[in-house]
Amino acid sequence: LGSDNGIIVNATTLYAGIGTINNNQGTVTLSGGIPNTPGTVYGLGTGISSSQFKQVTFTTDYNNLGNIIATNATINDGVTVTTGGIAGTDFYGKITLGSVNGNANVRFADGIFSNSTSMIVTTKANNGTVTYLGNALVGNIGDSDTPVASVRFTGSDNGAGLQGNIYSQVIDFGTYNLGILNSNVILGGGTTAINGKIDLLTNTLTFASGTSTWGNNTSIETTLTLANGNIGHIIIAEGAQVNATTTGTTTINVQDNANANFSGTQTYTLIQGGARFNGTLGGPNFAVTGSNRFVNYGLIRAANQDYVITRTNNAENVVTNDIANSPFGGAPGVGQNVTTFVNATNTAAYNNLLLAKNSADSANFVGAIVTDTSAAITNAQLDVAKDIQAQLGNRLGALRYLGTPETAEMAGPEAGAIPAAVAA
Repeated sequence: LGSDNGIIVNATTLYAGIGTINNNQGTVTLSGGIPNTPGTVYGLGTGISSSQFKQVTFTTDYNNLGNIIATNATINDGVTVTTGGIAGTDFYGKITLGSVNGNANVRFADGIFSNSTSMIVTTKANNGTVTYLGNALVGNIGDSDTPVASVRFTGSDNGAGLQGNIYSQVIDFGTYNLGILNSNVILGGGTTAINGKIDLLTNTLTFASGTSTWGNNTSIETTLTLANGNIGHIIIAEGAQVNATTTGTTTINVQDNANANFSGTQTYTLIQGGARFNGTLGGPNFAVTGSNRFVNYGLIRAANQDYVITRTNNAENVVTNDIANSPFGGAPGVGQNVTTFVNATNTAAYNNLLLAKNSADSANFVGAIVTDTSAAITNAQLDVAKDIQAQLGNRLGALRYLGTPETAEMAGPEAGAIPAAVAA
């Protein structure tokens, strides 16, 4: 459409898409469906970055095999629209369920891409259904005063990225894995069923109302950030309830991007409002893992019953075990120097060590450092140490240490130690 004009489609199948040149202009009425045969159109708008129609209205059942890009798209009462397909899978704007009573239905094909500001609303609270048939990026659905009747995710082995809030009498995620893609995603309404992984990233998932159940396949993944120590977490608000429906173990995995140069134990709240988290078949069980091999992870209940991740520095024990199982295990002086090296106050050397992601890296890196304590080697980056690993490998087995055993006195070059110039 080249201006703010309107078009009415009565053909059962329109072998073309429709678009508008000017944003928020143009109206389209789709009336081509007949009993037992939905109408077909190949898209309403060319993509999320394109101009939006002012108004699209579906008066009969329809298969839209492309995008919906509209300031408002109304699906009349009693009408079902399936959108997304070979001509596009974008949704940008607003879909209104129902002309008066809200009893309309929208179904999204596999791979639907909803803009983060997109909305699905209903003209009457607790009416209208939303169904996702496959993978989906999901925007906002319903609101706290006018929730829809149901939101269901029916694909198998699929995932959903949640970018907005969902308010519905029934929310059923099936076995979908969920990614929380906005800073605070709210789930509210009546009942919510989750039976897949919840990947919080660094964001917040809030259960605002109703009762939510977690099935056997539910797990939690969260990310701890380097910049500010924030961790993705869950909030169970007053008036809401979350139940684990299994006596099995719910896995919690921490993607740890924070600084491991710390002493003792740090704590991070994972589930706020933990007093409202229960196990319907017994107390919930959790197993915590994390990505930093120099840290021990755990889970405790705070005095207010919140679930709290614990993060304990374990670098000394890890490196000691690495060294014990390396060519340096019996070398005099190594034990004492490793203890000094992994002291959290030795910032540069400590942070370099944390780049060692497995025991071989750790043992070789520490072995190179304890043979020469000059600044050039102490501050050497792990990738530099790896570049000269061939040279180190030829000499590590023959390293000899002078001085009293188990002291910090190191050998000089004449004893086979590697001078600073080699590693610099």
